[in-house]
Amino acid sequence: MNSPSGHSRGGSRRDGLSLFSSGLNPRKIELIDRHGTGDSLLDIGCGNGLYPLATLHRFARVLQIDLVDRRSPKARDIPFQAMNAVAVGSVGQRFDTVLCFDIIEHLDDDESFVRTVRGICDGCLIGSVPADDDAVLRAIGLTHVHHVDKTHRREYSRETLAALLGKAGFINVTVMPQLGEGLVYAPHALASGSLVSKVIARILIALNMLLCRMGVFRNASVADWLFVAR
Repeated sequence: MNSPSGHSRGGSRRDGLSLFSSGLNPRKIELIDRHGTGDSLLDIGCGNGLYPLATLHRFARVLQIDLVDRRSPKARDIPFQAMNAVAVGSVGQRFDTVLCFDIIEHLDDDESFVRTVRGICDGCLIGSVPADDDAVLRAIGLTHVHHVDKTHRREYSRETLAALLGKAGFINVTVMPQLGEGLVYAPHALASGSLVSKVIARILIALNMLLCRMGVFRNASVADWLFVAR
């Protein structure tokens, strides 16, 4: 039901294991722009490969890794290595900035993985994980789409995520909520195939957005946690 703002959960499958986004989340690009450090970047579980491309001017050395190369043609010039994320320690290089979007929740041993990443990260780790609390959606009989993703081993609260990163040796950890927009866009699901219905749905969505900005409505549905760890 819920997708993060500016981020489509629909799209391609990673070798039949899990979904990766066919689009870009502007908040993730902003995190890279604001917190990315140094001149080297490692993109773990790169999916479509577009995040480094959006900030390529920042880094002289970039490497992307994933189980298989499913990257957009636009990203095919970026160096790539096919490998499992859990083996990232064997890449044989260190990086100033490491990206890890929507990966940790799929791994059996998240603690071991994050420790390994800490060992090759000289600057900051920027990533995201699914939130574990869907209380807002459950109130109307819904849930986050990632709660029915069979490839997930777990979801995280703000506290459990911060504890995981701290235990791995990251000292400065910032965790930020990524609100889902499923409730705001709910009229889309109710619209019939008629043009009038679709137009009314768009009007209602625009009204929802306006009321949220005015503070009349409050979107408290946290879909994911974004984080920066140093």
